[in-house]
Amino acid sequence: MINIIASDLDGTLLNKDFKLDSYIESCLDQLQKRKKEFVVVTGRTLHGVYSLSYLKNNPFYIIAMNGALILDKNKNVIYKNSIGKDEVRDIYQHFSNIEYISEDKIYMSISKEEYLKYYGKWSIWQKKLSDENYLKYHLAQYVFEAPLDLILKQDILKINGLELNNDKYQVMKSYVKKYSSLVDAPFTDNVIELTNNTISKRDCLRCLCKLNGWNEDEVAAFGDGGNDIDMLTYFKNSYAPENAMETAKNAANKIVPSNTEYGVINEILKITA
Repeated sequence: MINIIASDLDGTLLNKDFKLDSYIESCLDQLQKRKKEFVVVTGRTLHGVYSLSYLKNNPFYIIAMNGALILDKNKNVIYKNSIGKDEVRDIYQHFSNIEYISEDKIYMSISKEEYLKYYGKWSIWQKKLSDENYLKYHLAQYVFEAPLDLILKQDILKINGLELNNDKYQVMKSYVKKYSSLVDAPFTDNVIELTNNTISKRDCLRCLCKLNGWNEDEVAAFGDGGNDIDMLTYFKNSYAPENAMETAKNAANKIVPSNTEYGVINEILKITA
């Protein structure tokens, strides 16, 4: 019997517009009525999760930033794991399109104008950045033109980087591999997503199972990206939507229809009936 649902957001649970619409929310309401636990497992920042107010206002566990931050159902922080200062300093000195993410802020060395110009070229962000309300909310978490000394004063939980030039991207990917203390688990191509190597979505979900006395065989895990692979490989009830990366689909035990067809939320209702 499936009693715990753990799901990624973008490309998995969310619709084609990266949102929770009325249909998905009504299905999650049904899940709660069935007395099932729901765990958000995402690479998003906490600010990014809370842009989906339904998730903030309901009693769901949240594993954010690929496991660097865990919140209980009352939205209390129960775990944080930061990146070392030496790694932060070195990356800052070598690359520019980098986000240094704390619990509540994102620090960047570039200006707001540079950020919008560059990230606006990324197909994944074009639709999001064209939404004025979302853009205003999204930018509220940023500190642009942040000097290194300010960033080093923060507990940096995750480092994101975007490089649209494939040759330069490979250079960036190769460079960060030298850090044995970090793991790079990007959700898609042309980005890096660095966290402390002692954490992962899998390990944090296992931690919640141990903390709450959940049977791991009663967990169903859903994901679509590279940062979901360890979770999809470990849990025997694992699912990837048709739109997922090939590596994620290979790791999952079952493929469901695309997120654009509500494949994940429909499967959740099916297996918890």
